[in-house]
Amino acid sequence: MAQGKTSVREEKIRKTEELRGLGINPYPNSYVLDWTLLDIKKKYDEKISAHEETQDFYRIGGRIILKRDMGGLTFMTIQDEDIRLQITFMKKNLGEKYKLLKYFDVGDIVGVYGNVFKTKLGELSLNVQEFDMLCKSLSELGEKYHSIQDIEIKYRNRSLDMIMNPESKGIIKKRFLITQKIREFMIKEGILEVETPITQISYGGAAAEPFVTHHNDLDMDLYLRVSPEQSLKRVIAGDMRAVFEINKNFRNESIDRTHNPEFTMLEAYIAYKDYEYCMDLLERLVEFVALEVFGTLDFEFKGEKVSFARPWRRLSVKEALKLAKGFDVDKMSDEELFSEAEKIGAELPKKSRGYALLALFEEFGEPLGVQPTHFVDYPAESTPLCKQHRKDSSLIERFESFVCGMELANAYSELNDGKRQRELFEEQLNFKEGGQEETWGDGLDEDFLAAIDLGIPPTGGIGLGIDRLCMVLLNQDSIRDIIYFPTMKPKEKEENIPQKKKETMLAVALVNKGAKMELWQELNTVAHLNAAFGAREGRKLFTQDLVSTKDKEDIRLNIQHAIMLKEVASSDMIRELVVQAKEKNLEFAQFTREMLETSDDKKVAKGTLEKLYKEIEFLGVLIYGKKKDVEALTKEFPLYA
Repeated sequence: MAQGKTSVREEKIRKTEELRGLGINPYPNSYVLDWTLLDIKKKYDEKISAHEETQDFYRIGGRIILKRDMGGLTFMTIQDEDIRLQITFMKKNLGEKYKLLKYFDVGDIVGVYGNVFKTKLGELSLNVQEFDMLCKSLSELGEKYHSIQDIEIKYRNRSLDMIMNPESKGIIKKRFLITQKIREFMIKEGILEVETPITQISYGGAAAEPFVTHHNDLDMDLYLRVSPEQSLKRVIAGDMRAVFEINKNFRNESIDRTHNPEFTMLEAYIAYKDYEYCMDLLERLVEFVALEVFGTLDFEFKGEKVSFARPWRRLSVKEALKLAKGFDVDKMSDEELFSEAEKIGAELPKKSRGYALLALFEEFGEPLGVQPTHFVDYPAESTPLCKQHRKDSSLIERFESFVCGMELANAYSELNDGKRQRELFEEQLNFKEGGQEETWGDGLDEDFLAAIDLGIPPTGGIGLGIDRLCMVLLNQDSIRDIIYFPTMKPKEKEENIPQKKKETMLAVALVNKGAKMELWQELNTVAHLNAAFGAREGRKLFTQDLVSTKDKEDIRLNIQHAIMLKEVASSDMIRELVVQAKEKNLEFAQFTREMLETSDDKKVAKGTLEKLYKEIEFLGVLIYGKKKDVEALTKEFPLYA
């Protein structure tokens, strides 16, 4: 800051102290409001005409987001939780007190008393007769900012985002309303809301890596729960019939579009029920919430039209694989199954048909869940907490519910055989001791096993990811957009911590060999992909711009890391690669037939707009990001020849 220049904060502090010097408290303890801004709008917006003034007086309050001084007339726009409203200050009405408006800035919270009128332009307003400072803001809001486009600011300072972006505020409000309606539905179902511990001696209920904390007085490590499942089943073991919890869970995993280390779930257990009941319960719950909050069952998410009308589609894991890849699993040998799993780079905890089936389903079957879909009857190896299928001992009675390829819910007919439960936990312990990072618990949770030994009735259990449901209902592509406090590294710490060694990055361009193209067209595709990539991301690959010869001539370098060139067989493969690239937060560029046929951007846009996404012929795609992620995504594809 230049010497002698006063910062915005310093200027606001000066005004605050001057107000105090005038005997005005800039932070009063309370203020009695008559109505909200929305109350006034609802009553008067259609009732009075332009240039009409009422004798109806109200005391209202809000944050100043716009201020215009026109001599003896000052206009402000204030906002509260719901809407914005203009307020008007006239010197002739306020006398000497009008001078105090110089202490009021954008960002301050003000209380005003006056009568309702409409300007000659038809804008609903309040003609102020009295006003008070309710809170002197010390931060710069800035009249020029109508919204916050910087994602870093948006997520790091959600309060500012809410103030400046009515859309963000609306999304967050509805996100909390959705949670409220979920609770309302469960209570109406006669299911009791309970609470279980966040800190646990043992963790379990999901294959996840936990956060570890330490209790000083007991001198022992504790885990933040990854799931409340085992605690809630212990409640059922106490002869409770049906319980639910809306809970915060914590998993020490990567952050991406659908994952935040701290997230919110609904988890419920209903005695004497099974997974079929849970499917019906979930469908009715989502129907109730959608109609209560939005008044419809039809939504759009990630460009897809989604209907939550009941019943949802049901597909077994095996049916999904047959539909997606033509695999008739029951007719495939062990070698064939393991070979297909190897092709996708699956790392199986142990070599078994069930683990291979699960890996193939996750790769190929899950993307079929575009419309709300229950995938049912998983291989027994997929979880140690579920009851064996009543018709096939190699399967379990489990379902997962998907929308647009994203998991929303997971449910079981719960295992209540104490001996079998211990055996399955011991197997998980062996996996953990063998070096597997994510297992179903840290070992043998004896308190949980003791509860299962006591006995619980046949029970249906379900977990619903509330954050992800909100993503779909609110059409938000990132989980961070519907979490008020997404997990982020503090800015001051970012600046002071030692920087990690720069991670190796990789770009892979893939040409669609299934498209009818001559060699020059394939090379054109590659050139355009590289150019698009270079314009957007290429600079991130440079480690050195120039090298010099002995005689001091500079040579401009190419990108340090080569762009690898590979082949795909179809447009569908490119579409699938893009889906997976988005899931991993990788950068990508696409090249279509329209882009090859004309260099006129308007014609390209028009040609694309006339087609459905599935009708677009993709000639190539370039994917860029962390080397390990890009390699994992593209390793099955051959080099370009």
